[in-house]
Amino acid sequence: MRDLLFICAVISATLACSPKATETPTDASTTSESPTGQAAPSDRLTLPSDRCSALEGFERMRCVDPELKRMDDELASLVARQIAHSDHDGKADARAEQAKWQREVRNPCMALSASKRGQCFAAAYTSRMNAVRDAL
Repeated sequence: MRDLLFICAVISATLACSPKATETPTDASTTSESPTGQAAPSDRLTLPSDRCSALEGFERMRCVDPELKRMDDELASLVARQIAHSDHDGKADARAEQAKWQREVRNPCMALSASKRGQCFAAAYTSRMNAVRDAL
């Protein structure tokens, strides 16, 4: 059950920062109509412009930085595989290692200046992904 909750949390975090199309009300005077009389899809779907502004801390950084999001998604996938292939004790150990890495390695990168932050995240994620791959 804990595995399912962990995977759901990873998926939720991923979806929270993914671009989402939302329907917006359309005005008949500005909507182009298709032959069926309905608004064309491009007129009905827009991306929310402030989807990241409601987030804080690392989640906000992840949302506004496509490369950080890509690395975080890749690592989440590797950790989920590691957990799926572990016995009960191994699952707990993998979760504890990931939490420790976030606290001690990833999170300190957020305090750096913008010019150094990207390098810190890249090094942290590369090292962690290599360690998780080796454990698989």
